[in-house]
Amino acid sequence: MITIAQISALLEKLILPTIQDQLFNKTVLLKYFKKNMDGVTFNNDKIYITALTSGHSWVGFTGATGAITTGKSTDQQMVVSAKYGYGSHIIWDSAIQTAKGKPGSLVSLVKKLGRDLEMEFKKSLNRQLFWDGKGTLTLIDGAGVATATQTVDSTRFLRVGQVLEVGTTAEIEAGTADEVTVATINSATSVTFTGAVTTADNDVIITKGAYNTTDSQYEELDGLSNLVSNETVDAGSSFQGIVRATNDWTNSYVDATSAVLTEAQIIDLVADVAEFGDPDLIMTTVTLQNKYSSLLASQKRFMNTVDLKGWFKGLEVSVGSQPIPMVSDYDCPAGNLFVLDTSSFSLAELNKLQYLADGSGSIMTNVYDTNGARIPAFQTTMKFYGNLVCTNPRANGKLTNKTAS
Repeated sequence: MITIAQISALLEKLILPTIQDQLFNKTVLLKYFKKNMDGVTFNNDKIYITALTSGHSWVGFTGATGAITTGKSTDQQMVVSAKYGYGSHIIWDSAIQTAKGKPGSLVSLVKKLGRDLEMEFKKSLNRQLFWDGKGTLTLIDGAGVATATQTVDSTRFLRVGQVLEVGTTAEIEAGTADEVTVATINSATSVTFTGAVTTADNDVIITKGAYNTTDSQYEELDGLSNLVSNETVDAGSSFQGIVRATNDWTNSYVDATSAVLTEAQIIDLVADVAEFGDPDLIMTTVTLQNKYSSLLASQKRFMNTVDLKGWFKGLEVSVGSQPIPMVSDYDCPAGNLFVLDTSSFSLAELNKLQYLADGSGSIMTNVYDTNGARIPAFQTTMKFYGNLVCTNPRANGKLTNKTAS
């Protein structure tokens, strides 16, 4: 007889270690950003980061008998909140009963559930690493209408059954946005919800709960789009709680001029970043990487590739003494190209990715409907607690609003 304890053991001893081992090797950023680097500490749900604000104050050549001045670098401690992510799946009792007496069928069932959840966690984390922490999945595209079927900029991050919030930023932050559930994904730009909703052009669609009205804060990870920024392009913004307007060391180099991508823009960006760091990775969109390739081809130059950690490869960008790999990622925001010193980032984890247990220690819990009635199924939930942090913002930069033509 198959028991809940046996299923739990399979999940914890067979599925979880594989997910823990593989998830953070699935994308370039998840692979490159070191976990819990030196200088990153925790206290309850707070993450403390020590950032370099100024280089060493004195290195001098004063002659054989000259005076030696004591110098030092300057640091600033910052505090950010941990973010709490969850992914759940349901195992129906009917599936458990079907698996009885069939060797391997239960293992196959839990493996599939594990793979599905691993893939979605990977997609969610990778998207968040690129974006700005506000949970935006897409925008309404078109004049305001009251209908279940809506036109959006992209359905790429939407899933059938997903519970979302739709409205202006002000409505989301006031807790008055409309709650909707995805019924069908009709096309790359069309989605149907389970009920009609009134929208306006550029209304924001976020995952339900991505903004916490109780704490008045967004709950997704901080990402490159807000960590790599400056006061000029993002007036009134802060870097990990430090106001950018009065702390120049928090301002990354950003070229936000709307223009066709050129090699000179990339070279200038790398040079600016190299003044404060050691750039080792360029991340951009497929469109802009293809544009860079065409620039090299038009000059009859070879397009060399560079091996990265793991099995990834990048297009070589030759600037300075070391080639830097350029890698495209579908989650990178359109028109963006990031030049990164990956040693200045850390994926701070309060704990390893693991299953959420109830008060008795069980990772499989009963499921109830909206009326409180028991459903013949069991739920397991995987959790991730942490955030992306940066210790040297000037060691990174980006190009925005760039096009291929």
